[in-house]
Amino acid sequence: MKMDCAILPSPSISLGDNDTMHIMKELIGGSKFYGMPWLAGVFALMLSACSDREQQSIFQPTSQDTAMWEIAAPEFLRERALNQAQVNPRVTLNGATLNLTPQANGFIYQGFAQVPQGEDVVLRVEWIEFFRSRELLLAIADMTYPEVSRDTAVILFDDDYAVGDNDGDLERYPRLDDDNDNVPNLAERLENSDPLLSTDPGLFRADAFIAGIDPARAPVIDGSYDLVWGEAQYQDRDGNNLQIDNRMLGFDPDRPEGSTEFRWGALHDSQFLYLFVLGESVENRTSQGDSTLPWHDDAIDIFWDGNRSQGSTYDGVDDYHLTLPLMKLGLGTRNRSRLEDGSLDPDGRAETGINSVPIVGLDGVEFAMCICPSQDTYEIRLDLTKLQIPIGQSFGFDVQINNDIDGQNREFKFGWRAPSAQPAEFSSDLTWQDPSRMGLIELVPNPPPIN
Repeated sequence: MKMDCAILPSPSISLGDNDTMHIMKELIGGSKFYGMPWLAGVFALMLSACSDREQQSIFQPTSQDTAMWEIAAPEFLRERALNQAQVNPRVTLNGATLNLTPQANGFIYQGFAQVPQGEDVVLRVEWIEFFRSRELLLAIADMTYPEVSRDTAVILFDDDYAVGDNDGDLERYPRLDDDNDNVPNLAERLENSDPLLSTDPGLFRADAFIAGIDPARAPVIDGSYDLVWGEAQYQDRDGNNLQIDNRMLGFDPDRPEGSTEFRWGALHDSQFLYLFVLGESVENRTSQGDSTLPWHDDAIDIFWDGNRSQGSTYDGVDDYHLTLPLMKLGLGTRNRSRLEDGSLDPDGRAETGINSVPIVGLDGVEFAMCICPSQDTYEIRLDLTKLQIPIGQSFGFDVQINNDIDGQNREFKFGWRAPSAQPAEFSSDLTWQDPSRMGLIELVPNPPPIN
């Protein structure tokens, strides 16, 4: 918030034994800017201040009659990704650590400090999370005040702290990056990666985290909605639905950018990744299955990059592209990989992309579609081992929908994470060539079974 500059007298001065100065409060510009003045004289001074920075981490005296003061955690340390019960400040004055007491709200700490007149003051504030039985430095601020001889307000803003995101931070404070992977501890904790493991950097934070289930409760792959699908992940890390609504091709008048009924959800059981994709609703249904090229019919494209190489071309190692049409070719019936008796359906349709690692005989892939009364659905099972899909680390992933409204070639395409086409651009359909356009998901390891 913008503050007007103002000049106000400092508060009255309270001296303790040996002329030790107490920490007191002042008002700046008619708003409460809680500072930490070093009171170094027996006369009142005029202070001026102005700022347009948001004040987040503050020193605040609790009384004008004592040297008791408070420090508040900066806003960026109040995220739920951090274990708030284990995040604490460490404040030192001239190398001496102050004793701090947490207050009831969990973000405020009180301590006692006095500063002798005329002394150099070196202030250090560290915010530390106790993580896996060790201290993890998240943020640090250093301030120096030579030969304090007058009132000097001390206010810490968010950007006064080094957290490792600016040039030189990690060189100056190497403890901000415990695993030396050039990704700061704080970034890794917020990104849900391991700050003590250099092979799991926070720059690769997943867009969505997929929970596991007991294999005994796995869904039957028949295209229908089993009860266990109610436990699937249908939202990303920020709570947004996993909508397939980025316009990638064509201009669908019924589905403008960001407004489709297409959506996906997922589960895993440490053996398979299960996907449930919602396609066209009955109100807008134009199901087609007449093209020899499956992506020109109503179909989904599934992409994954197992080692998260994120290259601009397919690496031939674990970059996959699989196209699964809604309908069998020319038969007007739903597509599936197996018949009711469990044998392979000879008319089942699936195709790997031209740049994909081949899936010989579609080994590790099961699918069944449904042209259901209310909405088309796609149900898929992917073998994690055979298809090189990891657990516990993020990997490239996307789901896209091709829409054919009148037979022959497709008219429209939408994606989950692939970049949208520009307003005047007809197509941005490039993931089949460029795996770096995928999003990221992570399969969260299953909890141990309850005995």
